[in-house]
Amino acid sequence: MRTRFLFQLARCSVFCLFSVVLVVSVGRVRGQTVTVHDDIFYYGSDVPGAQLDVYMPAGVELPYPTVVYVTPPAFTDENVMRNYAPRFVEQGYAAVGLRIRPQKILPDTFCGLAWVHANAGAYGFDTSRLVAFGYSGSGMPVATLGAIDRNVNNRFMADCPYPEPEGSWVQGVVTYEAFFMTPVALGQPLVRQDTARFRGLPREQVDELYDLLISTPPGEWRDIEDLSEGQRLIVESNPLYWMDGSEPPYLLIYGSATEIDWMQEEQQFFASQLEAAGVSVQLVEKQHLGHSVGALVSHTEEMNAFLTEIFGGAVSMQQALEPMTLDNVDQVRQVAAFEQNTVCTATFSPDRELLASGGFGTVVLWNLASGNVTSTLSVGNRSVRGIAFNPDGTLIAATANGNCGDTSVRVWNVASGELLFEKLDDFEHMATSVAFSPDGATVAAGTGCVFDLQGSASIKAWDTMSGTLLMDINVPSFVRDAVFSPDGSLLAAAGGDGIIRLYEVATSTLRTELRGQSGGISSLSFSPDGTTLAAGGADARLWDVASGEQLYLLEGPIGEVVDVAFSADGRLLVTGGGSHTIVFRDTASGAAVAVREVGAAENFVYSVAFNADNTLLATCEHDQMLRLWGVPGQ
Repeated sequence: MRTRFLFQLARCSVFCLFSVVLVVSVGRVRGQTVTVHDDIFYYGSDVPGAQLDVYMPAGVELPYPTVVYVTPPAFTDENVMRNYAPRFVEQGYAAVGLRIRPQKILPDTFCGLAWVHANAGAYGFDTSRLVAFGYSGSGMPVATLGAIDRNVNNRFMADCPYPEPEGSWVQGVVTYEAFFMTPVALGQPLVRQDTARFRGLPREQVDELYDLLISTPPGEWRDIEDLSEGQRLIVESNPLYWMDGSEPPYLLIYGSATEIDWMQEEQQFFASQLEAAGVSVQLVEKQHLGHSVGALVSHTEEMNAFLTEIFGGAVSMQQALEPMTLDNVDQVRQVAAFEQNTVCTATFSPDRELLASGGFGTVVLWNLASGNVTSTLSVGNRSVRGIAFNPDGTLIAATANGNCGDTSVRVWNVASGELLFEKLDDFEHMATSVAFSPDGATVAAGTGCVFDLQGSASIKAWDTMSGTLLMDINVPSFVRDAVFSPDGSLLAAAGGDGIIRLYEVATSTLRTELRGQSGGISSLSFSPDGTTLAAGGADARLWDVASGEQLYLLEGPIGEVVDVAFSADGRLLVTGGGSHTIVFRDTASGAAVAVREVGAAENFVYSVAFNADNTLLATCEHDQMLRLWGVPGQ
């Protein structure tokens, strides 16, 4: 599978306890099949600021599993949710962006959710599959939403025009970098200062209350008497006050690079209270993420698995698909999407049961029938640039790179997840791509350094079972991709110098060079019969393998081509790259027969791969989505 090159932009944030300032250019949801209902007043038009937006998917059977994202109080711009809604909508979920006011955090959160329940029929929400998602200052009200007792007079609903739901408010709670007002937080001066400011209480009353709560176990908070009305309201706003073990599952996420030195302790304390009460809870630390709303763009494998467990799988995959052919490729549409933690590369297992994706730190295996993550394989603090199954699907290989000279090639047993071997040879540069030979006996990797495209590089190959080095071919230029021919006799290397080199596997000698590409070559793919080689880079071309002659320069909506792939029958070629499109082509003529836009105009397609029977095409993009495409059956 192909190498991927990505340098992600650093994200910046400014933090305060109940608010985050975001400076980012966002517009309406673009490139998505989605219906948007803007600026709905959930109290009424006489209460500005208490508004929500609804994002509804198309082509998904009603009712929709629904994610309600409660915006931290400082966010009053409805455009914020538009940056994240596509990630839920593309997975077949409805999304609700709920804006709350700083002085009405709990009442607005509860009334907004009451609106969702009351209007479920009109908008297609499935209130039996409803998850609330809170970040920073909105984490606590979301956590309280999941914890509050059903048999109490809910004071937070006093001014809401909608009734409380008959069943549970939500079936799951997700938070990122949330403040739960545990004793860990209650001792912080900034927390006390902001509580007094937002709640309108004298600072001495806040200090008195928080000193009392810190000295009292949370399980005894309900027994505290002689509190002022303002103090009592603060206590009842806390999820720890209500916790009794009847709560839905919780997923608590925080970043290892958080700017708040007590955030980890805060998350751990709250998780321990949930566990002690018998509540299902997952506590997840995400590497390199801080207290920034930008972290929301990088949803996690854990969140995908959490939503899948509650929602019951990838709903949009529950359909029959026809093999993609020249006759029906114009009917190809997106049929499912999965969230990635970074830009990925992807490939299918030969038996069509698994989809593997590689990104930063992990290789993730997905079950295509359920949409569930079956296993996650670690590559440490490195990026996966190449990924491949062996021919019988029992092994999976990946290249993992930290930088030039910091690289490894790893091979795992798919069923057990056991790491069979890891090669840490001194590549000088990095391992870019990885491929198994057709008989599965050999695994090969291309190497080079992105900072020295004309420098020396190599193709290395190992015995799959023992890890013994079998081949070490010096190549004059950075090898961005290396692939075996279907009969296993040739290894093709894509050069950073724009030259395709074909090597005889038996002798490790150069057979021929194919010249004529414009600029460096990013990807190669042999046709299933081995007669044609597709190459993508600054342009895309088809080559005759036997003669070394160019067959076609591919025209049309193309831009830079990062990856190319033949369908299983060899009649279709798909290209993906910088034009935010995937282009399907007739391999007999090179002509474009169908074009599909992928995400917004600035999106970049990094990986394309067909499954074994042409029913699915996987694409990985710069917007950190893994999408599946197909032709729905009649």
